[in-house]
Order: sequence, then C-alpha cells, then structure tokens
Amino acid sequence: MIKLNAASIWKPSGNLILSPTSICFERFDRIGILAASGSGKTSLSKLLAGIDAPSTGSVELMFGPQTILGQENLLHPYMALDEALDIATKLLGLLHPNAVDSAMRFAHLTPPFPKKVIELSPIQKSNLAFALSIQRKSAWIIADDRLITNDPNRSALATAMIHSRLLNTGLVLITKNSSLISRFCSRFFALANAGLIPVRDTKIASAILRKEAA
Repeated sequence: MIKLNAASIWKPSGNLILSPTSICFERFDRIGILAASGSGKTSLSKLLAGIDAPSTGSVELMFGPQTILGQENLLHPYMALDEALDIATKLLGLLHPNAVDSAMRFAHLTPPFPKKVIELSPIQKSNLAFALSIQRKSAWIIADDRLITNDPNRSALATAMIHSRLLNTGLVLITKNSSLISRFCSRFFALANAGLIPVRDTKIASAILRKEAA
C-alpha cells in the first residue's frame, strides 16, 4: 500500500506540484498517471517511492522504499565503470557480481569494457540502469516517464521482464505517453492543476491536460 495523507509537494522555487492530496494505492494496483512535461513527474515519483518527504502531510509505505525504474542518474558519468556499478548495486541492495553480470548481458556489453561510464552510449547507459533497477525486490515499481528501455533491440525482452515483475508487484507509471499507460495500467489519473484527478481512461486524462494547457 502507498497512502498519501494530505501530502503536498512544493518546489524550492515556490511552484506547487501537488496540492494536499489524500489517496491510497493498494498493493498490486497498476496506476497510470498522465502528466505533461514539466509538471513534476520526477518529484511525484520520488515522493511515492519514499525517497523524498512531502512538503506537508505524510506518506505511508507499507513495505518501505520502492524501486524507481531506470534511474538515469544511477551511474555517475565521470566514475570508473566498475566503481559506479559497485555503488549502484549497493544502493539497490543487489548481490554483486551476479546483478552486474545480468545487467551487462542485457545491455549487450562484452569485453573489453569501457573504463568510465561516460564512454558508454546513451542507450547502453539506459539499458544498464534499467537492467539493474528492475532486479531490485520491492512491493512497487515506480516508473518516471519511461517504463521500458528506449532500445528497440531490447524492448521485447524489457517488456517481458516488466510483466514478470508485475506478477508480484504494484506499478505506478507517471508519464506523458498515454499509449504506454493504456498498455500496462488499469487505474488512471491525470496530474493537472497540482492535483491527482481520477479518470475512467487515458482519453479523458488527455482532454484534461489539453484544457489545462490551453
């Protein structure tokens, strides 16, 4: 369960991301939140994952901190690759080297390996971050904007890995991609006017966002 008790998010700049909201996501729910670019997707995902505290109110996480899928900043670009992978596995609570070996295979990385993270291509870095974070055991997957890797050669395998994890976890997908929400989610919201608005489907959510942008 993820429960918001009058929880709000204010940016340091003074912008309101989420007005005081009380809502409960039950375990195994598949939540899709349609949100426009710049609306606070990352801030909301960190709140729901238990990484950031709300500005006001509280958040209850029955099973502790959750996994934010992908985590593009998981591997520091200027670190040695082996050191960055070691730190990442410790942060995620994974067993090294098994987790790293699996992630390297998913990313199609073979010897000789790059010495630094910055030498990886954007797709290789994205694949590594996905393959590491998907291995973390948690009751929920929190996906910030993208659920599967953007590598077309690995999308089918990534989708299968997601479906396998969803047999035992809940999902909160916060994205501007309505088709992605329709594929994976069964309970829908629009993040608009600093509120989580429950809707019947993504068409209604899209209409709400268009009206807000007008």
